[in-house]
Amino acid sequence: NGNSFVPGNLIQMDLGQRGFLDPESMYLRYKIAVAGGATTAYTLISSYASVFSRCNVYFGSQQVESITGYNQLQAFLQNTHMSVADKYGMQSAYGYTATTSIADMDGAVLTTDGAGDADDTAGILLPCVLTNADKMVPLFAMPQVRVELQVEALSSIFFNGTKPTSITISDVELVYSQVDLGAEVEAMVRGAGGEFFIKSQSFTNSSN
Repeated sequence: NGNSFVPGNLIQMDLGQRGFLDPESMYLRYKIAVAGGATTAYTLISSYASVFSRCNVYFGSQQVESITGYNQLQAFLQNTHMSVADKYGMQSAYGYTATTSIADMDGAVLTTDGAGDADDTAGILLPCVLTNADKMVPLFAMPQVRVELQVEALSSIFFNGTKPTSITISDVELVYSQVDLGAEVEAMVRGAGGEFFIKSQSFTNSSN
């Protein structure tokens, strides 16, 4: 729904209404650029996922999921499911740097030269009710599926201290595999009954 996004903006991505969605294939890629003082490095609270405050999923006009504090959830999952070796392997996509110590793997770093920053390219997993599904999701038999992300406020993206004057998210792409098993299989699924169920899970986030 746009070419670039700043804090407070909503990013809306509609999935195609055909075939089956492979939930394990879905991820998000985008570019981040910051502006600020000359040759200044800014540390995010976690990975490049720190820029998103909320994730919503809609089936048609019905909201089926809303995860607040989405950057906190991403940080929790990354720090409890990824080892140091995993973070080394994913540092280009997640923004981690390991130059002097393991502590550098705690937060991604964005650097500006004063005139702006060459876009840092991010690629992150997108934990939600779609990617957590146990089976492939029959998009052909569902209403329009939409994934919506809200860009976090500038003050909450970075660690305390010097912050950039602006941050811009651009070239956002929701990437996933869509499997077409043919009209016969789709007809069998439709003819299985009025309702069928796919097991999945979501997250709720609260903090003190």
